Amino acid sequence: MRIAVKDSMGNVFTNDMTEDNDRIIYEIHFCTSYTQVLTQSRVVNDEGETIINNGEIFIECGDTADDLAKALDFVAIPSGSNGEWADLCAI
Repeated sequence: MRIAVKDSMGNVFTNDMTEDNDRIIYEIHFCTSYTQVLTQSRVVNDEGETIINNGEIFIECGDTADDLAKALDFVAIPSGSNGEWADLCAI
């Protein structure tokens, strides 16, 4: 099963772990009011070194932002960590 998420900056991450994919999902946590997706992205710096950046994306499960604000199990998340499920057909 292919899974894809989009972060707040529009970057798409998938569970495709082949060498060609620079943005991967390596862990998913399902909670009552949100889903936490742990990601890694591969970047080549100015010196030509490959660097792996770890990140996380939180996807709301409620229909509205108010639903999320009322959720008992929601944790404080850093600004810009919200995301959404992505359409695999668009990749």
